Amino acid sequence: MGKIDEVKSRIAWLETLFKITVMVLVADVAGVVKLSLDGIDTPWFYAGIALATVLTVAIIVLSRKIETHIRELKDI
Repeated sequence: MGKIDEVKSRIAWLETLFKITVMVLVADVAGVVKLSLDGIDTPWFYAGIALATVLTVAIIVLSRKIETHIRELKDI
Protein backbone atom coordinates (compact mmCIF):
# COMPACT_ATOMS: atom_id res chain seq x y z
CA MET A 1 0.00 0.00 0.00
CA GLY A 2 1.33 3.41 -0.92
CA LYS A 3 2.04 6.19 1.52
CA ILE A 4 -0.95 8.21 0.28
CA ASP A 5 -3.32 5.28 0.82
CA GLU A 6 -1.91 4.70 4.28
CA VAL A 7 -2.45 8.33 5.32
CA LYS A 8 -5.96 8.34 3.84
CA SER A 9 -6.75 5.19 5.78
CA ARG A 10 -5.55 6.77 9.03
CA ILE A 11 -7.63 9.88 8.35
CA ALA A 12 -10.73 7.79 7.69
CA TRP A 13 -10.22 5.82 10.91
CA LEU A 14 -9.68 8.99 12.97
CA GLU A 15 -12.77 10.60 11.42
CA THR A 16 -14.83 7.57 12.44
CA LEU A 17 -13.51 7.78 16.00
CA PHE A 18 -14.24 11.51 16.00
CA LYS A 19 -17.86 10.95 14.96
CA ILE A 20 -18.39 8.25 17.59
CA THR A 21 -16.86 10.43 20.29
CA VAL A 22 -19.09 13.37 19.36
CA MET A 23 -22.19 11.14 19.46
CA VAL A 24 -21.26 9.82 22.91
CA LEU A 25 -20.61 13.39 24.10
CA VAL A 26 -24.03 14.54 22.88
CA ALA A 27 -25.73 11.63 24.66
CA ASP A 28 -23.75 12.31 27.83
CA VAL A 29 -24.61 16.01 27.85
CA ALA A 30 -28.28 15.16 27.30
CA GLY A 31 -28.16 12.81 30.29
CA VAL A 32 -26.45 15.38 32.49
CA VAL A 33 -28.98 18.05 31.50
CA LYS A 34 -31.85 15.64 32.24
CA LEU A 35 -30.44 14.85 35.68
CA SER A 36 -29.92 18.56 36.32
CA LEU A 37 -33.46 19.48 35.30
CA ASP A 38 -34.88 16.70 37.47
CA GLY A 39 -32.85 18.00 40.39
CA ILE A 40 -31.08 14.68 40.85
CA ASP A 41 -27.70 15.24 42.45
CA THR A 42 -26.13 11.78 42.44
CA PRO A 43 -22.67 10.42 41.65
CA TRP A 44 -23.97 9.69 38.12
CA PHE A 45 -24.44 13.43 37.58
CA TYR A 46 -20.82 14.14 38.50
CA ALA A 47 -19.59 11.14 36.53
CA GLY A 48 -21.41 12.56 33.51
CA ILE A 49 -19.71 15.91 33.96
CA ALA A 50 -16.31 14.21 34.27
CA LEU A 51 -17.01 12.10 31.18
CA ALA A 52 -18.00 15.20 29.21
CA THR A 53 -14.68 16.78 30.13
CA VAL A 54 -12.72 13.70 29.07
CA LEU A 55 -14.65 13.41 25.81
CA THR A 56 -14.08 17.08 25.03
CA VAL A 57 -10.33 16.63 25.44
CA ALA A 58 -10.49 13.48 23.28
CA ILE A 59 -12.29 15.41 20.54
CA ILE A 60 -9.62 18.11 20.60
CA VAL A 61 -6.83 15.52 20.39
CA LEU A 62 -8.56 13.66 17.55
CA SER A 63 -9.13 16.82 15.57
CA ARG A 64 -5.47 17.79 15.91
CA LYS A 65 -4.38 14.33 14.77
CA ILE A 66 -6.68 14.54 11.76
CA GLU A 67 -5.28 17.96 10.92
CA THR A 68 -1.72 16.61 11.22
CA HIS A 69 -2.46 13.76 8.83
CA ILE A 70 -4.12 16.11 6.37
CA ARG A 71 -0.99 18.27 6.37
CA GLU A 72 1.11 15.14 5.90
CA LEU A 73 -1.07 14.19 2.94
CA LYS A 74 -0.54 17.62 1.38
CA ASP A 75 3.23 17.23 1.71
CA ILE A 76 3.25 13.93 -0.19
